Amino acid sequence: MFNPLATDFYDLTDKMLEEKYSELSRKYWMTQNPQVQMQMAIIIEQMRDELRTRNARAKVQQDQDQGKKGLDNLINIS
Repeated sequence: MFNPLATDFYDLTDKMLEEKYSELSRKYWMTQNPQVQMQMAIIIEQMRDELRTRNARAKVQQDQDQGKKGLDNLINIS
């Protein structure tokens, strides 16, 4: 699901997003209202997806950087 009102976390840093994710997860368990929990769950899922996407991009970038450096050391032209 998607909540169009919860798009501001795309501009957050990774650390700030993780903090907001933890805070909202904690508040999710504090509320007893099922409608509020449902809306919070949607936003939590969006945050989780954004964190996964950022981690995947960082992993791909890291692998590409290591691959470039690794190939330079393997090729020896004399």
